[in-house]
Amino acid sequence: MRKIYFLLLLLIPLGLFAQQKPANQIPGTFNNNSPKGNTKISGTVIDESTGEPVEFASVSLINKKDERPVDGTITSDKGKFTLNNVAEGNYKLAVTFVSYETIFIDPVNANGKTNIDLGEIKLKADIKMLEEIVVEDKKDLIEDKIDRIVYNADQDLTNSGGDASDVLRKVPMLSVDLDGNVQMRGNGNIRVLINNKPSSIMAGSVADALKQIPADMIKSVEVITSPSAKYDAEGTAGIINIITKKNTLSGLSGNINLNGGNRGSNISGNMNYRWKKFGIALSTNGRAYYAPFEQSTLRENFTESGQLVSVIDQFNSGKSFGLFGNTQLGFDYDINDKNVLTGGVRLGYRTRDQDNLLVSNFDNPQSSTSNVFTREFDNGNGFNTLDVNLDYIKTFKKPKQELNILTLYSRGSGLQDFNVNQFNAQNLLTARENSSNNSFNEEMTLQIDYTHPFSDLFQLETGTKGIMRTVGSDFEFFNYDFDQEAFLLSPSRSNEFNYGQDVWSSYINFQYLTSSKWGFQAGVRYEKTDIEGNFITDEVGFTQSYDNWIPSVVVSRDFKDGSKIKLSYNQRIQRPSISFLNPFVNYADSLNISFGNPELLPELTNNYELSYSLFKRKFSLNTSLYWQQTTDVITSVQSIAENGVSTTTFENIAKNDRLGMSIFGSYNPNKKLRISANFNLYYTTFEAPGFENPEANSAFDMNLNASYDFGKGWSAQTFGFFRSRRVELQGLRGAFSFYTMGVKKEIFKDKGAITVGINNPFANSLKIRSDFSDTTFRSADVRSVFIRSYRIGFEYKFGNSNGQRKPRRTKRGINNDDMKQGESNEQ
Repeated sequence: MRKIYFLLLLLIPLGLFAQQKPANQIPGTFNNNSPKGNTKISGTVIDESTGEPVEFASVSLINKKDERPVDGTITSDKGKFTLNNVAEGNYKLAVTFVSYETIFIDPVNANGKTNIDLGEIKLKADIKMLEEIVVEDKKDLIEDKIDRIVYNADQDLTNSGGDASDVLRKVPMLSVDLDGNVQMRGNGNIRVLINNKPSSIMAGSVADALKQIPADMIKSVEVITSPSAKYDAEGTAGIINIITKKNTLSGLSGNINLNGGNRGSNISGNMNYRWKKFGIALSTNGRAYYAPFEQSTLRENFTESGQLVSVIDQFNSGKSFGLFGNTQLGFDYDINDKNVLTGGVRLGYRTRDQDNLLVSNFDNPQSSTSNVFTREFDNGNGFNTLDVNLDYIKTFKKPKQELNILTLYSRGSGLQDFNVNQFNAQNLLTARENSSNNSFNEEMTLQIDYTHPFSDLFQLETGTKGIMRTVGSDFEFFNYDFDQEAFLLSPSRSNEFNYGQDVWSSYINFQYLTSSKWGFQAGVRYEKTDIEGNFITDEVGFTQSYDNWIPSVVVSRDFKDGSKIKLSYNQRIQRPSISFLNPFVNYADSLNISFGNPELLPELTNNYELSYSLFKRKFSLNTSLYWQQTTDVITSVQSIAENGVSTTTFENIAKNDRLGMSIFGSYNPNKKLRISANFNLYYTTFEAPGFENPEANSAFDMNLNASYDFGKGWSAQTFGFFRSRRVELQGLRGAFSFYTMGVKKEIFKDKGAITVGINNPFANSLKIRSDFSDTTFRSADVRSVFIRSYRIGFEYKFGNSNGQRKPRRTKRGINNDDMKQGESNEQ
């Protein structure tokens, strides 16, 4: 029945499309009311120096009486064009294309009886324009667009040698802790996309996935705080879209990046080939990181009446090593100037290993006894991913009219394991354990979107989507039997879990602009979710089904001084992903165990925002006030058992209100110096039965970025970041700061570059203190992160850098932004 329902939904945009009549002219660009005639005007546009046809060149027919265009088209792959039904009159023809001088054919006189063949029209390269393109290619570091903030990572030289988490740390409204966990305005419920598409590399730990993407491969990062109904309703805080570098030059081109340092190294490269209608791109990267760590924890456990029953003092130290990488092969094929086929395959892998030495001291004040033991354990975590997409894009004569049919298959498979040897105070081996968890996440998605502009000022968007998702977890726990000298399965700690989730959705969204610079956007999205979970070993199952109507409204006003004011409201939903659902129990630390909760409900958030932006030639400012109300908050909850063991899992137990203000500003006093700063302040309250409201509810984060171009290929940049203590349901997570500096020298006639960078040079490590408490425990932990690092990098671009650049259509992709993402329960 659900499949039939979904197929009916797919017919909605197709039905709308079928009702549209083909347009003969381009409304808003040419005069639709121009009289028709019988003359046909044709010709062929070629490159003057090579004789090759120029594809996608714009051809405009201009009435000489009022200098207004009356008709137009673009050239085919053979450079040919035709204008039909031209009325009698005196005209001139304009032919334009980027990096060429505009050419006019004057006069072009139509008598209504004879067809006109203009023959070959030769375009001459515009050297001045090519030089301007090179200069203008250096974008502002931060751009404020209508619905998003854009951070142009390729303009920030301090990114060289890092990974995606280093890049996101510098983006307005985002904060990233030292583990790579991302928050937007203090809210971790975000959705991360890559090139407008979801990726299975994000299905597990987002923090680990970000380490998989080298900073040198990132072109820009988009932050969308008020998504329209066109987007999946997932991500209560908003959407982060990571755009990787591409190349649209004809011929063969590419680049290679090498970086090495005392905390990590990476290598990345891409190669692109474009020939006429067909383009292919291959990119690959690998990254390794290595770092020591230390963490001390002191926890006091109490009875409900407040009597101290135990004290646990722990110290954990060790080394962490990780390998990350992905390879992507993509293609696009222009069937003709109105139809495009694109596709791609992405393979990803990551593995992380930790060697730990955990010393625990368990004191019982009532009996005056103490138990000291040491656990040596290695914790491994690997995850492999596959994404395959095939998309069809159709455009029409009417600008912005577009039909997209998008498909995606994703699968991720992971293995998490640990091996433990436990010793007593006399250093005798007393226990051995090992555990493994095989997990997978599989998705199949079909999406159809249609955009119809009724005029330049009024536009309709509609579409439908289906996601069929299956996740699974098979975990086993073994204890070593010293008598039998073998590991024996522990059935009570082993199980197999499967979880199916289908999400069916459809949306409609309207955009309207007035001549007085008012803008209105309103839409609604319907989503139906069906869930089925099963514990295979225990033969226990459960089901869920719920419907959501998700509205969104935006009202904006542009002013003549370059400023804009915007008021928006939207509702968002946050479904838990496998890292929150996985019931696998991590026993690596026997006094602190953790696991997921497969019966979690989704969060629902109402977002209100009022923003003001101002753009001047040398100065830009964006400020916003926001209010977020969330119910059924998915919260990490710690509880203490009678034996003193801490258990951490996730529950829907809280309501959350967050009121905040964010300010971003940039100042470019001249062409050499560029300064930008970002500040975010918010106040959070929790309502949860049985939990005390934290006293300190305010938090903030801020950053400062400055760069200077010394000329002759030399440039330098510095970046600093600070995040205050963060409010959580059961306490406060520690504050930390981060800063980096870098110098870059371009070589080989700007085809190559060498960068040198350093992070936190004046401190070998950061100490982060966090405090948590409840009626039954009080704990404090101090974590030492060894963050001082040095790096040197080399980049080289090769291939055709002066070839004809073809205008590429904006690539469309499936955005499965419907799952709450985050860290899995790893120690």
